[in-house]
Amino acid sequence: MKKANGFTLLEMCLCFILFAIFIEWVGTYYVHVSNNSKILHEQIELMNESDNIEAFLHESIRNATQLRIITEGAIIESSHKEDVISGELVKMEFIRATNKKETSNDEVCCVEISNNVRATEAKGKHNLIYKVEGKGGHKVISDQVETIKVTSYANSNIVTFECTLHKEGETNSRLIYKKVFSESLDYKGHITT
Repeated sequence: MKKANGFTLLEMCLCFILFAIFIEWVGTYYVHVSNNSKILHEQIELMNESDNIEAFLHESIRNATQLRIITEGAIIESSHKEDVISGELVKMEFIRATNKKETSNDEVCCVEISNNVRATEAKGKHNLIYKVEGKGGHKVISDQVETIKVTSYANSNIVTFECTLHKEGETNSRLIYKKVFSESLDYKGHITT
């Protein structure tokens, strides 16, 4: 009898099994790389968000002619005699000069923490909001704020901010990012009530 050229049924089944194992391995690898890419993207978003908050607070403090930082337990104004004043940021009030020659046009502004009414797993507990007195509306600086802790030490004009951001990622991973930065309150006047 003449031998047929081709594969036997056993050889074909073995090829299909090996091909299926290879496809499963490639699929698993792709899902793993895709999830890692999404997590990295979300971490970069949080880093950018914290950089924006830091830049905004630095600019607000540096451009202020008068400043008052209100925490849950105290008010921070320039140097003080207490050992340490520390607490979560509630509000930062400042006066910003719009015209260096005329002070009547100065803007009274504030940055405050408010509860995030549309809080979801993807957002933080709080919003960081910027308002200008006498002008309607507000600007949301960030909606991913968990806390902003403010610390000031005795006989020092340096204030340290510890900003904690939260995001629930697409990959169901809870991401938390903390950033610590400092700013000087030198040459800032006090806001009188």
